Amino acid sequence: MKMFRKLIADYLLLIVLLVIVAGTLNFIDDGYQDEVLDQQVLDESISQAKADHAQRQHELKALQIQASNMTGVK
Repeated sequence: MKMFRKLIADYLLLIVLLVIVAGTLNFIDDGYQDEVLDQQVLDESISQAKADHAQRQHELKALQIQASNMTGVK
């Protein structure tokens, strides 16, 4: 009977340790997924900023051409 109790205690300890390890791994995985999402948002923001910059450069060039046509200066 004493051996049976020891065996049950060992199994319960093993289960507790497995739950702790699983929780730790889940916590680490959630942190990694947050990092990936943050990087995706950053990449999208950079792409949008580049597109906005290109659009403004195009508009600036058009205004420069229009101004040079109005003043006759090239």
